[in-house]
Amino acid sequence: DLWIPRRGRKPQLGAPAQANSPAFPPVQTDSPAYPPFQQPPAATSLARPADDLSTSLTWVSSLAKQNKHRLPADTYVTILETCQMLDSVIDAEIRQPSADARFEYELEAVVSEYLPAVLQGYLAIPPSMVENRQPNGKTPNEELVEQLGLLLGQAETLHATRHSQTSADL
Repeated sequence: DLWIPRRGRKPQLGAPAQANSPAFPPVQTDSPAYPPFQQPPAATSLARPADDLSTSLTWVSSLAKQNKHRLPADTYVTILETCQMLDSVIDAEIRQPSADARFEYELEAVVSEYLPAVLQGYLAIPPSMVENRQPNGKTPNEELVEQLGLLLGQAETLHATRHSQTSADL
């Protein structure tokens, strides 16, 4: 009610057009051009579609490959290993959703927020400053290694949880 202008008033600049106006003709749901609403397939119960999570992982691994020369030793391998493990978990969730909201939240957070943020944050630092000590006493290189270690550990936990649950279901 707050963003739809009253009848007879001109919409303000930037306000959405009024429903059933010439810009938005009424939708006829009984028309064959508009099929009835169908529930999405129950292939995944993740809040974010699994394709989005796979796309996020592909993007992270591509960014790591493009910047392989800028990453500290072994971090490139850690990133790819983490992506591979998380991709396995996503595939298992697509095949048979766990329906565990906490598990799904953790998976989505690691894949779409934490891993991309760590890599982007590191790559935003000028290469000439990655060896400079920060107020916490660590260099950005050391911070990256530590953060990726934590994310790999979380990916291993998600992988073990998901596949132990699958084994228990057998």
